[in-house]
Amino acid sequence: MHRKVTHLLNSIFQWVNSLFIGKRRWVSVFSRALMATGLGLLLSIFLVQPLTMTTSAMFSSPDKRDFQLPDLFAQIANNRPVRKFDDRVVIINIGRGNREEIAEALSILSLCGPKAVGIDVNFAEPTADDSFLIESIQSLPNAVLPLGVSSSRKNGLFDVEEKPFFYDECPGLRYGVVNLPTAAQGTVREYAIEFPAVNGPLPSFVTALAETFDPDAVADLKARGIETGITSYHSREYEVLNLDEVEDHAEDFTDKIVLVGALEDAGDMHATPVQSHVAGVMLHAAALSTVLDKIWFQKFPKSYDYTLAIGLCFIIMLIVYGVKPSFKGVVLRIVQASLAYLAVRIGYELYVDHNIIFDISFTITIIAFGLFASDIWNSIEALWVICSKKISNFDAKLKTL
Repeated sequence: MHRKVTHLLNSIFQWVNSLFIGKRRWVSVFSRALMATGLGLLLSIFLVQPLTMTTSAMFSSPDKRDFQLPDLFAQIANNRPVRKFDDRVVIINIGRGNREEIAEALSILSLCGPKAVGIDVNFAEPTADDSFLIESIQSLPNAVLPLGVSSSRKNGLFDVEEKPFFYDECPGLRYGVVNLPTAAQGTVREYAIEFPAVNGPLPSFVTALAETFDPDAVADLKARGIETGITSYHSREYEVLNLDEVEDHAEDFTDKIVLVGALEDAGDMHATPVQSHVAGVMLHAAALSTVLDKIWFQKFPKSYDYTLAIGLCFIIMLIVYGVKPSFKGVVLRIVQASLAYLAVRIGYELYVDHNIIFDISFTITIIAFGLFASDIWNSIEALWVICSKKISNFDAKLKTL
């Protein structure tokens, strides 16, 4: 019985040896590269989460709660000297202005011929005399005011939770939902399009404003059949004025979309891919520009990243087992660095020039751990050879008994 078991084990070892260290070199190289790639894939899967956390610490502010590789592309693009000044949007910073000062500025603004005005200020509670404020808002062309909806859905519908005190008293005013489609304290990468409600869908603050300026852009957006769009943040700049500067810059508002909101409100700061603290009104401005520019980002499925990662890892393993030892080290380092650079470069070009999001984080991970996988596989092979020799010798001794 012992002879049969030992002989069977020896036969298995010899057959495996013929695949990986046999006389047919190309078969050996291919087989070893295939196995090492599989090992590299497993290592990357187990190490991808801690690596992602490390990458986040390297590339993002400690205040940001999450990180994705396309955020790095946006940061690189945002650091270029090229800037895009959007002359369609003007922002009025209310600062610490009171209602009377805001109403005065809105009253002046109504005479300046803006195309639309988005007021990102929720006048939740009435005061002793709000008649001037309401009159100023009603005098604005295409004014859009903010709504807040419940985060929990009932039957797939949203309920209005936060609204101006005159919501039910002033018919004819337009409203847009200012809720952000992201987790609490998460990075804001997307903007909402509309929110389903009992009496029909409620437009988001961004789409309500965009519709007044360019209905075709909003129609194109809705035709895509998506719930959220991805905001293009990088390299954007806007004209920002304070309340007391409205009268002196009357000509700057003609035929423009004017956003009114606070830029220093600590409770309304959010992380974006390019900055850690951005006021909510600036988020709306960037999303609005994205819609008006008809920048529709497309995401590659995650399977593309896995396919590319496996292919590149296999190329590295072929070099490990196919190149002569005297050149192997230099060739591997050059190939590894080149593949990592090309992966990032291609991802960046797709993001910036073609509005395609290709998250290649897994590819970068497996390139980094490819050689580690080959070292582990070489150790497994060495252990296998030792066991193979011992089994072979033991089988030979049993045959002589």
